[in-house]
Amino acid sequence: MPEKHEAYHAIALNKPLSELQRKLTRFNIFQATGMAEREIKHTQFLSYLLDPNESHGLNDDFLYRFIQAANINKVNPMPLADLNLSYARIHKEKNIRREGVNNKIDILIEIPSLTSPEKYHIVAIENKIRAAQGLNQLLDYRKAITEIYRTDATADRAFFFLTVYGEQPLDECWTSITYSEIVLPAIEGILKDSRETISSYMSYVLEDYIDFIRGREEQDPENDLDSLIGSIPPDILETARELSRADPASFGLGSAVAIRYSKAIQYIRNYRRDPRTKLLNYFNSKDCQDLLKENGFTGEHSIRSHLRFSFLTEVTTERLEKYCANPTKSWLKSHRHLAIEFVIQKKGDSLLFDVILTLGPTGADHSEERPALVRELREAAGYDREAAATEHFARITPREFTNLGDEIAAGSGQEWIKKTIQSIRTDCNEILEQIENKLNEFLAR
Repeated sequence: MPEKHEAYHAIALNKPLSELQRKLTRFNIFQATGMAEREIKHTQFLSYLLDPNESHGLNDDFLYRFIQAANINKVNPMPLADLNLSYARIHKEKNIRREGVNNKIDILIEIPSLTSPEKYHIVAIENKIRAAQGLNQLLDYRKAITEIYRTDATADRAFFFLTVYGEQPLDECWTSITYSEIVLPAIEGILKDSRETISSYMSYVLEDYIDFIRGREEQDPENDLDSLIGSIPPDILETARELSRADPASFGLGSAVAIRYSKAIQYIRNYRRDPRTKLLNYFNSKDCQDLLKENGFTGEHSIRSHLRFSFLTEVTTERLEKYCANPTKSWLKSHRHLAIEFVIQKKGDSLLFDVILTLGPTGADHSEERPALVRELREAAGYDREAAATEHFARITPREFTNLGDEIAAGSGQEWIKKTIQSIRTDCNEILEQIENKLNEFLAR
């Protein structure tokens, strides 16, 4: 058998590559309609779900769950019992005019008050999928909304900045929320509690959206295609890359294999081209893992967009692993669900780095006490932003981390990782100790 034919047969026999192809070819209505990079499409779908009078059959259930989750741990939560949700009005791409300038807020919700029917509760949602916020964008939006909905006609106003990775709003009056913290739990709750009362079609649509967002944010191990590629032998990866350049018009064994495994082969090709792949490989290398150990850190399961490591001592680690042993949602394989993350996004020829501290899911039995844990850890960290905390993910990020993020050329990423690991240990050691002490106090109760 020719050498090339053996290589093609090896591809057909490789289970991880077949699994990669299976996951990528699973039909998803949101992938099929090209929503991945189209912010307005997400806004339109969210507006549809939030509207109690739309045809989805959810009534005001999604709206209630969204507002409830978004207000958890908010400094000034909305009075949920006073919201006449059945008569809420949902405006998408709402024009708000101020000082002669027209702006458009992604979603604006007017909810009548039950105790004062002449007044409205106002909910503003600015949704960012890829585009970054403008320097004064959120401030201008808030001022315009405040002028339009004056205090005498408004019960209260809430401003939510919805992103995939938890970008912090430049205007502190906005509450930072993410899809994993707010949108997905609301949908999952509906599917769990109300599946029998909604149509099968709507259930499929909601499940597709969950899968789509999880794949987008790359938090769920079930969608971790990076690790799947890591389990494919190098020689098979190289054959797959060669097949990505094959001429489909030239029929033969190679083109047949290229067609059958087309999505997996294209994903592998793009994976290699992504500058974050080299950084993930470096982060998982012995050199970087040794650097982490030298600075008292432990490397955690990572993907291209999130490089993760923990900072806890052995005693605290054992306590946290036990506390998180029955998670409501998987995250880190170690169950050390408090991790520092380097969040990496592509921006043209550059990479955007953010440094955050995240508390993952802590357990099925801890939903009632979790808000208290999040609140105490944030106090210890000096976390000074309004942000919701749900059973899935909560940011605990210390103020000291906010100056560590940067936009740099892709080729400088490895040096940035080295420098930042050492900076966290030298410049943030005291605050990390305070957070760990508070965690130990909480777990010892």
